[in-house]
Amino acid sequence: EFDIFWLGYNKNVGLVPCQREWAEIDEPEYAKIIRHVPKYVAATPDIQYRLNPINYLKNRVWLDADLPKQKETAKPQETKEEWSRRQTARIRS
Repeated sequence: EFDIFWLGYNKNVGLVPCQREWAEIDEPEYAKIIRHVPKYVAATPDIQYRLNPINYLKNRVWLDADLPKQKETAKPQETKEEWSRRQTARIRS
């Protein structure tokens, strides 16, 4: 069952510590984790905002009532040239 968790979580860092932590979790929790992981992964599509798997297990995230909200990525800043073109177009209209 650990392999299902590991592959589904899709942030493969810290395999050995995760295996150790998994072994310390009560077996009835495994099914809850496996059901929760796809929801958690969908809620955190940007992997940089997803907890490392060891932290997911240690913090018992599958027991949280709410799923995290994905942080919005910052909009790229407008270059000086783009700003100038936009201002010129605005003045001409």
